[in-house]
Amino acid sequence: MGVFGADVAGWCAMGATALAVAGAIPQLHRVVGRGEHAGLSVTSAAVGVTTEAAWLTYALGGRLWALVPEAALMGIVDLVLLVALVRRGAEQTAAAGLALAWAVVLAAIVATSGTQGLALALATAYAVQVAPAVWTAWVTPVPSGVSVATWALIAVEGSLWGAYGVTHGDRANTAFALVALLASTAVLTRKARVRALRRTRLGELSSA
Repeated sequence: MGVFGADVAGWCAMGATALAVAGAIPQLHRVVGRGEHAGLSVTSAAVGVTTEAAWLTYALGGRLWALVPEAALMGIVDLVLLVALVRRGAEQTAAAGLALAWAVVLAAIVATSGTQGLALALATAYAVQVAPAVWTAWVTPVPSGVSVATWALIAVEGSLWGAYGVTHGDRANTAFALVALLASTAVLTRKARVRALRRTRLGELSSA
């Protein structure tokens, strides 16, 4: 990889990390500051803590220093979100079980295949993490706790990590980018549909 490619990849990594942190702020404000949590998945937050720990292990093992800040910071974000949701009465038994099972799977992969095996696992790890979040957003009638700004920034962040992954030939980051784009599109589509239905109902009431 040439110097130009390395510079571009480095800037993409820094930009993606900044967007990840910026994107987490609106979501944390809704839950911690305003107490809104409808449509949020405690399972996704619990699995997220485990997944970010795996990303941190992968980054340190592969000396991919550009990945370290985001893995550490987002692990903290997921932990804060998890604690906030639990304090507000979210069901935690199933979430804890799934997070523990996921941790065992990832630990077994590291023990048997090292960080290279973990790279393959991380290609699907983000899908495991965000699937409950997407599902909960779609089955909640009014997912008021879901932040549009957060998921929009996730889409941009995913694009930047995709550029980083392609430049480095890193399948884990490339797969992360694809899942991030698909998940953010699904959640943003759900929020748009709920808003459209609300406007339609308000229009019907005003014309009645």
